[in-house]
Amino acid sequence: MFVSSKDTAPLIMSLHTWSGDYQQFDPLASLSLKAGWNYIHPDFRGPNNSTDSCLSDKVISDIDDSIFYVIKNGNVDKDNIFIVGTSKRSWTLV
Repeated sequence: MFVSSKDTAPLIMSLHTWSGDYQQFDPLASLSLKAGWNYIHPDFRGPNNSTDSCLSDKVISDIDDSIFYVIKNGNVDKDNIFIVGTSKRSWTLV
């Protein structure tokens, strides 16, 4: 999932949990859109059930490729790129 900002803005890359994939609910998506930021929630090899996932070289490459994709196709302030993640399976907004 990728959304580009209209103007130059920070990038939030929100990583899915090791037990899930990019289809997990992510409250950062709506918060990023509301703030007018670039947002990407990549699917890096799906759940941690194979040697290709769980911080393998392939996963690191997927994350790097995702950042380069957004820089090329979005309006990214290259000095403000944030990679965040969580280990929770579900989110609750307060």
